[in-house]
Amino acid sequence: MPSRIGSEALFRSQLSYLQRIQYRQSLVDEQISTGFKSQTFAGVASDAGSIISASGMMAKIDQYNRNISIATNRMKLMDSSLAAIDKSISTLNGYLAQLSDATTPPDVPT
Repeated sequence: MPSRIGSEALFRSQLSYLQRIQYRQSLVDEQISTGFKSQTFAGVASDAGSIISASGMMAKIDQYNRNISIATNRMKLMDSSLAAIDKSISTLNGYLAQLSDATTPPDVPT
């Protein structure tokens, strides 16, 4: 038969363990109900480093997206310029072909 002193210590350790579980459960319930990890900054202190690095990474991603937008606009401008040059070269080739035939004068727009 266990002694009363031994069962008292076991009871207290189990009670302490249950209280810790209840406290952690209340924190999880609070996180679920509010959508936040913690209601105070003290609750996110352990994650401060990852939060700071995440904000830096987000800034880099935003800059990357802006660079892509700038590059896309430049590519569109270059594409339209090259299309205009291609059209001019095609027109010039047509004029040169007409001149080489020498049968009809080229239609030069005025």
